[in-house]
Amino acid sequence: LAVSQCFADFLHDPEEDGDQEEAGRAWLAAWLAEERSQLLQPMFQEAGYESPAQSVSDLEQLREHRLFTLMSPEARQRFETFLPLLLDEAAETNKPSLTLARMLGLVSSILGRSVYFVLLYENTGALKQLCRLCSESPWVSEHIAKSPVILDELLDARSLFHPPNREQLQDELRQQMLRIPEDDLETQMNCLRTFKQSHMLRVAASELGGHLPLMKVSDYLTWLAEVLLEESLAIAWHNLVVKHGVPSGLSSDEKGIAGEGFAAIGYGKLGGLELGYSSDLDMVFLYDADDYGVTSGPKSIDNQVFYMRLGQRIIHILSAQTTQGMLYESDMRLRPSGNSGMLVSSLAAFKKYQQNDAWTWEHQALVRARGIAGDPKLIENFNLVRRDILAASRDEAELRAEVKAMREKM
Repeated sequence: LAVSQCFADFLHDPEEDGDQEEAGRAWLAAWLAEERSQLLQPMFQEAGYESPAQSVSDLEQLREHRLFTLMSPEARQRFETFLPLLLDEAAETNKPSLTLARMLGLVSSILGRSVYFVLLYENTGALKQLCRLCSESPWVSEHIAKSPVILDELLDARSLFHPPNREQLQDELRQQMLRIPEDDLETQMNCLRTFKQSHMLRVAASELGGHLPLMKVSDYLTWLAEVLLEESLAIAWHNLVVKHGVPSGLSSDEKGIAGEGFAAIGYGKLGGLELGYSSDLDMVFLYDADDYGVTSGPKSIDNQVFYMRLGQRIIHILSAQTTQGMLYESDMRLRPSGNSGMLVSSLAAFKKYQQNDAWTWEHQALVRARGIAGDPKLIENFNLVRRDILAASRDEAELRAEVKAMREKM
């Protein structure tokens, strides 16, 4: 670090700093002047903004924002330190006016939390990365505006452009969850959401920076969903076991093995490792336990009811709106009998439905289905059922007619 600082000092050009400070003072003076519109427009034009008038209008809209009018003197000072740096960095992008408009949308969301202005003006490298990413994608500014806490991800450029693999994701999430009390469900849910938002930003940055091809992007987004679903299952399992105990016929451990006798099966894009940034999760929940057994706790319930509630709890953890938004939307319509069917089906009932009542398109959906989270033994048994259904002999002419009719209906 000492050697790096010496090298930086050796290459440092004081005149360049002076030019930047002078430019910053000019931006700020124009912003504070009563005739700011007349002053800013030619400055935007000289700085290379493609739509100077629009940029002036965007800044005026920010001034009229309710949160801007309520800012304290200290917060206003922080913003005024930040603004000239933002205008300079936006000018370095390919489309400064467009970049500024997107950045101001993000700025509007943090007007009440001025500490983020400090983070950005004290870390100009992070601000530079943010402007570059926003210039290339409106999604980035919208994504960060929903959860500004993930701005911290911009501080480490190396990790920003190199998202972790599945095992590293598991380890990182596990370490974060260990810091949260097991009975603090709200904090756990917010942690899951922040974790997702942070890593989605890293994947997006890697894609925009050319570090990840499209196929790898979908892999990373699917791994992220898998890890979060596994943790959601573990949280839901713990909450139910504390209240009702472990289903009979399973582990002798009083806490059981999280997800034992239960499996989440991924369909569609989740099953096919093809998730996008806004994809929902197509799933089917299965269980395999004695239907006539009961749980071991003082408030015992039937095994079947336990797994039904486990599925409901997982959906709640995934889809509930918290201060950090929603984790994932869940689509359970591919379960046996669709929306009219049970949320969680026994493996035996699933097999019987697939053999006797499922439509051709439901068999087709099995092609991309795979176990995502839960009991490895149950997932293995599901794979055997899946194989038998897909390998069953069919009348070719009848199959062709059904597929044709289905496609026409679509």
